[in-house]
Amino acid sequence: STGHMSTPPPPFGSTRPPGSSWPFAPHDLMNRVPHAARAGLGGLAVWYLAWPFVILLSGDIAGLLTLAVGAFSTALGQNDIPQETYLRSLYILLTVTDLAFLWLFASWLQRRGLAAAVLDFRPHRFGLETGYTGLFLMMTLVLAVAATDLLTTYTPLPSRRNGWPLPGTDPSSIWYMIPAIVLIGPYIEEVVFRGWLLPALVKRMGGWGLPILISSLMFGGLHVFVGAPVMVYTTVLGICAGLARRMTGRLWAPVLIHAANNLIATLGM
Repeated sequence: STGHMSTPPPPFGSTRPPGSSWPFAPHDLMNRVPHAARAGLGGLAVWYLAWPFVILLSGDIAGLLTLAVGAFSTALGQNDIPQETYLRSLYILLTVTDLAFLWLFASWLQRRGLAAAVLDFRPHRFGLETGYTGLFLMMTLVLAVAATDLLTTYTPLPSRRNGWPLPGTDPSSIWYMIPAIVLIGPYIEEVVFRGWLLPALVKRMGGWGLPILISSLMFGGLHVFVGAPVMVYTTVLGICAGLARRMTGRLWAPVLIHAANNLIATLGM
């Protein structure tokens, strides 16, 4: 149990017992994984690509379902469906597909004895971990914007930044976006990339530097359809969230960083 810890662990360097093959510090959530299940954390490498692909697929399914609802309404004689109605339906269905993905992923984790270690984002030390949230959120906002501006200025990457379409001109319509974009979406992406994928890479490779970089590049690649600047931005966000996961051993800071970043982006549209 980690409930008796009175001081935070060193953020870098090994804190595991000499000779241990389990590469996680005592405060890390991965120590909840039963010993019988630990050998399977690294797993087959195909899963490292499969779950991010399924996240992309769930968004496509939401879009297809929205088109199907529109086609059905047209077949019933309801022509000229307003664009804002279409977008509101999209965000509602995106929330539904996100929840379906979460159930599927949680079931997969449960069968492997990983659910308790991956899905729990509650803080152990609220003040400390919330402080890390503020620190790495500021790092994200400064470094990600700087990296995006630098690369789009000095490389052939397109400078256009695609945002989330707002479902209507009424400011209250933004509430249709909040569940998928600010609440459920960030949680799902963090449990996949920082809750499971990052520790799986650490288990396979040892050390944290390269796994944080690889998982962050994959996280940035998840946003390929939103545009190159967003890919760069989210890669930096992934690095900051990965560092927060490493330093706290938990998902509270990464989830809050991600959610706060998306909220800022949503309100700034």
